[in-house]
Amino acid sequence: MTITGMVKKPKHLHEIEFSCRDSILIDSSVCAEQGLYKGMELTETQIAEISKKSDYARAVSRSIWYIERGDITKKALTDKLKRAGFSADATEYAVNRLISLDLLNDQAFAARLAERLIGGNVSRREAFSKMLLKGFCKEDIENALNNTECCEEAQIKAVIEKKYKNKLDTPENIRKVYAALIRRGFGFSGVRAVLKNYSEELMFSEE
Repeated sequence: MTITGMVKKPKHLHEIEFSCRDSILIDSSVCAEQGLYKGMELTETQIAEISKKSDYARAVSRSIWYIERGDITKKALTDKLKRAGFSADATEYAVNRLISLDLLNDQAFAARLAERLIGGNVSRREAFSKMLLKGFCKEDIENALNNTECCEEAQIKAVIEKKYKNKLDTPENIRKVYAALIRRGFGFSGVRAVLKNYSEELMFSEE
């Protein structure tokens, strides 16, 4: 099989044209690495191997592009690559490559996110749910949250001061604030304890 043309394309690609088969798109870095040139003879096996190398290189490049735009979990990156049309093999290669380079680290990302959420007065229960949606496994979430300093009553007080302090004027409004804090994932006893500092009129049943 003879290469009859090499046309530069956008996104770091070259279209490789052949004498008696359809053209293929190959990553430009792979073209250089393999020393491809017009007139070069290749077997179908060699073409398949070059295509595979190109898919792997493109998957790694796309992965780095995703990571440059913010932290991402292994699961989220895998899903993005598959949606982008990369094969299962190319996706697995790219994910493992980034892990080996320490550019993809779920444990480190989970620790940073847990600290940010808890520091932003998100309850542990809500933080767990948010992290689960991000694609973290339960073990990484639990480890991250367990290693993040948290005082639930201080969180509850901060939320009240920011959002609800002016709504504690009647028993009915107090009950609404109580319910809102429970929906945010804070514990019944913690919410009651903090709200009692604002009002002695709480008449709620225990958990």
